[in-house]
Amino acid sequence: YRWTGQQLRYAPALTALVEDLPFPAEVDMSFSAASLTDDDDVCIAGEAGCQGYKKRFDKAPGSEVRLGRLRIENAHGSELQSLPLPLLVETWRDLSGARFAPETEDACTTPVELGSVNFISYSDALSPGDTAATVASFRAGGGQLTLSPPGAGNHGSARLDFPALADWLKYGWEGAVRRSAVGVGTFGIYQGSKPLI
Repeated sequence: YRWTGQQLRYAPALTALVEDLPFPAEVDMSFSAASLTDDDDVCIAGEAGCQGYKKRFDKAPGSEVRLGRLRIENAHGSELQSLPLPLLVETWRDLSGARFAPETEDACTTPVELGSVNFISYSDALSPGDTAATVASFRAGGGQLTLSPPGAGNHGSARLDFPALADWLKYGWEGAVRRSAVGVGTFGIYQGSKPLI
């Protein structure tokens, strides 16, 4: 936790640890009279004068803090049809061992928290403007991002992400910084690996 700007913030690790398993949303805060006194010896005084302050924020029934992330699943299909890429909110839980699992109780994530889709790169015959992305409604921790069909002969892959994704849905996918997941949509017939001599 960090106390900044009159707010208490939970700062999860870049990658999930045992400490990030779900925990009750309750906090005990206490400030001594000395810590409430500034350099001029002026104390933030209440009705009883200068004294310490103590407050317990009890958990609301059923509330707990969970480490979450949004995952974009890759997809492959014909360049003549729309291509759905599943979107999934996952939380770090202890289910026969600590792991990420789909969060079906998510009622907070909407297309607003996802932000707009960003096309990072294209490959093969696929070019910018050949396909567009739309996000369907999000319910119970799941939804889908749909790529429009690029048309005959426009085969290839598009890498995409959500650069304005809400912070609580980002994750340290590569360990260096918390960021949006990246998904890949591939159009065209899969011809297998190229033969090597």
